[in-house]
Amino acid sequence: MKFSVLSFNVLAQHACSAANFPNIDPVELSFSNRQPRFRALFDAHDADIICLQEVQKTQGRAKRNAQPNEYSGDDLAWFSEFLTEHDYEFVFQARTPAPFLPYTFGNLIAWKKPLFLNLGTCYEPLGEKLSEIVVNKKKSKAMVSSYPQTALFVTLQCINSSLKFVVGCTHLTWHPDDDYLKVLQAYYAVKALDEVRKGFCLKNSRKRVTAAPSRKAHSSSSSSS
Repeated sequence: MKFSVLSFNVLAQHACSAANFPNIDPVELSFSNRQPRFRALFDAHDADIICLQEVQKTQGRAKRNAQPNEYSGDDLAWFSEFLTEHDYEFVFQARTPAPFLPYTFGNLIAWKKPLFLNLGTCYEPLGEKLSEIVVNKKKSKAMVSSYPQTALFVTLQCINSSLKFVVGCTHLTWHPDDDYLKVLQAYYAVKALDEVRKGFCLKNSRKRVTAAPSRKAHSSSSSSS
């Protein structure tokens, strides 16, 4: 069976500022103006599986105070509506929480419901893995908040065949001076992917599988239901 995969960093809306993009008209940076471009991109590719990074979600007071018909900063709500309209199921996992911020963002994996079954989801908090190799307790704790990226995994089975496979989606730390940390994050993400692959019964199994014991079971999923 052949299927298509689209991976795209949507750029969290809080980062779409005139300070970060001084040569672009601020009006063009608004999420309302970006929505048609996202829709055109997704419609043009019509991918069977979509992996998105930097999907922004409001939290705490910002979400509670949002007014009807007002942009609340919750880009996830728009992506959720779009994916549901196009018969996708999806899971979203935010990075390690920062309660003092009005928003968070994370990774999203979506798949066409007529084509695939979701056998299970889990994620790996990469910041926590980095903290485990730091001896100093203060610096170890800072690792979790400074590098809150996560790696999200979904095991899918093709409805019309016995093919089962794992889809992973992550976003490494962005700073160009953190090259060694990117390598470590990539190592832990690939290692987690391999453990998820082994933990999920990918061969000759019809039962619903659960996350590998060493991985964190996914707990913040969203779907068309």
